[in-house]
Amino acid sequence: MARGGYPTSSPLRPEGARWLPGIFNPWYWQLPLDSARRADENIQSMNEQIHIAAGRFVVKLATQTINGLSADAVLQMLVDEPDAVEQLFVIHRVTPEGRMELVGIKPSALMKPDCLMFSSTNVADARRDYDAIVDYARETPPPCRVGLQFGHAKSLTPPHIVIMLFPNACQTAVGGWLTNATFEPGEHADGSQHALDAYESASPQIVLSTTLEPA
Repeated sequence: MARGGYPTSSPLRPEGARWLPGIFNPWYWQLPLDSARRADENIQSMNEQIHIAAGRFVVKLATQTINGLSADAVLQMLVDEPDAVEQLFVIHRVTPEGRMELVGIKPSALMKPDCLMFSSTNVADARRDYDAIVDYARETPPPCRVGLQFGHAKSLTPPHIVIMLFPNACQTAVGGWLTNATFEPGEHADGSQHALDAYESASPQIVLSTTLEPA
């Protein structure tokens, strides 16, 4: 055991990672960015562009580690070769010193849908929020692919809805991305599973929808 009772090794510890003191999640590691880039030099067959940023993923295979994959690329990998992925981490953030902070996740977190839902009493305000998110995503792409919908659900209060849909594993990264925007959508915001269930159960009338693509 390391000082403070933290483990010095773990079956989920990526090669070259360092334990982060004060973080109680046993899957939370810090990995040198230069080590991550060296590992990527052997990944010539990947069609997905490697991009080291919060919300991207680190995938540990039996013979190599792939850093900076999008959620969609990891999902495709899990579909094509479900037994090949030994460990999976999401990049929590990249520090100014050039280190990645990683959080270990289960592959099922990429299969489970999640949302951020913004509701408004005034339909014009909801439409304005939808347009603002689209414009923001053009200037600052989201950390993963996000489905965006604008619609109405009479059984919900307030009834005019803008909802962002993405994998559960991207919840923190998407929330952080939107926090950096210069606007605050909706009179009411909810990112719970209950909100997603309520929205789907309400059979909303979807007026506009689009997909926000990551960089």
